[in-house]
Amino acid sequence: MDKGMTLVELAVVFVLLGLLAAVAVPRYLDLQAQAQKAQRQEVLRHLRSAYAIHVAQHRSPPTWNALKALMGNPTPLRLSSSCPSGTTVAYWDGNGNALCNAGERLAYLYADEACTLFLIAVSQTTVTVPIRCLRAHPDTLN
Repeated sequence: MDKGMTLVELAVVFVLLGLLAAVAVPRYLDLQAQAQKAQRQEVLRHLRSAYAIHVAQHRSPPTWNALKALMGNPTPLRLSSSCPSGTTVAYWDGNGNALCNAGERLAYLYADEACTLFLIAVSQTTVTVPIRCLRAHPDTLN
């Protein structure tokens, strides 16, 4: 009585493992993308909450630093005036490279009552222009 596997049986096992991998890997990658999207949407909800809290408490629109302070100053939450070029957006720096990459953008920030884009001065320490409107960026919604 032989105790080993035949070449055919071994080939069948490898084919089955290949099929399982072909199904599992794309599903795993899709779950990662869904988790990142959910994280961006949650941060956007927190931004909107902080915005509403500031307006209720101070009867004036917040600055970027006021919004961040209400959220506990999370370091991955950043502001960029070059992502995409010429617009001011908030982004969650998920990969920690201090650059606004596709898929990290959360919201467009506006500085007038009509929500017309106004380039907000971005620096490491201060943003003084009051943010009067906050709109979700398509990367966050899609």
